[in-house]
Amino acid sequence: MATISIEGMEFFAFHGVHTEEQKIGRTFMVDAFIDYDVEAAAIGDDVAKTVDYGEVYAIAKKQMTISEKLIETVARKIALKVKGKYPKAENVTIKLTKFAPIVGGKVEKATVSYSLES
Repeated sequence: MATISIEGMEFFAFHGVHTEEQKIGRTFMVDAFIDYDVEAAAIGDDVAKTVDYGEVYAIAKKQMTISEKLIETVARKIALKVKGKYPKAENVTIKLTKFAPIVGGKVEKATVSYSLES
């Protein structure tokens, strides 16, 4: 078993409870952590038997284009899509960070980590 991580996927998107966030957008960072049995892939040097980083990025990118109020919702949808693509994954964790959230004061970022376990 290995943990495959694809970290620092950066997107500009329009998620947020506040109308301003939905109109002008914010920068977001997505990190994916996938626990996966990579033994067959490692022995055979075969990408078809492991997690394809590009596929995970494509899933995150597509979900980030669908505006939601809560980053919890977005993280959950990404996790479900990744788990659907890789059903043999033991655990999928999506960490979604929103930079400069509107909270009534200066805040660098807000982060949600959402996990699905088999």
